[in-house]
Amino acid sequence: AAKNSFILFGFVQQILLQHLLGEVVYGETALVNASVGVVNNVMVAASIQGVSRTVAAAPVDRAEQYYRRALSYHAVIAVIVAGVFAAMAGPVASFVQAPHITTPLRVVALIVLLYGLYAPIVGSLNGRKRFVDQGGLDIVYGATRTIGIALGVVLFLRAGQSGTLGFCVGFVGAAALI
Repeated sequence: AAKNSFILFGFVQQILLQHLLGEVVYGETALVNASVGVVNNVMVAASIQGVSRTVAAAPVDRAEQYYRRALSYHAVIAVIVAGVFAAMAGPVASFVQAPHITTPLRVVALIVLLYGLYAPIVGSLNGRKRFVDQGGLDIVYGATRTIGIALGVVLFLRAGQSGTLGFCVGFVGAAALI
């Protein structure tokens, strides 16, 4: 149910963004989202699986200690990968022939960092077989991200600013909140 809601929220986000931004700016957000998604999907999958296995294999009385150690490793990796992502924003934007998305790409480097911290939490819940909590976190985050993105876009557009940047700020705000 949680994964289905996460997919549903993603679908709703796409409809909202198309409606709020129009085709051209929606295309910009799609480029930004796809660029960060490539990095996030690998990091999140690896983090969830790695931390889940680590915590599940730990003696029950030491699971928290194993989780904290794994989280510290993942935090360092997240900082490094986010820094590299931010540094590569210009070359990536040039590669996709959209130099105007350089700043939004730098903003979503924070998503890489925040997801690098979020994924171990999910992995820990999974490793402890706390599937209801894990599902609840996914549902709350899906809703929070949808609201954050919509608010970011609307507020930035009303202020005469970039809708793409509003998308990025709303996305980062939701990730920071969760």
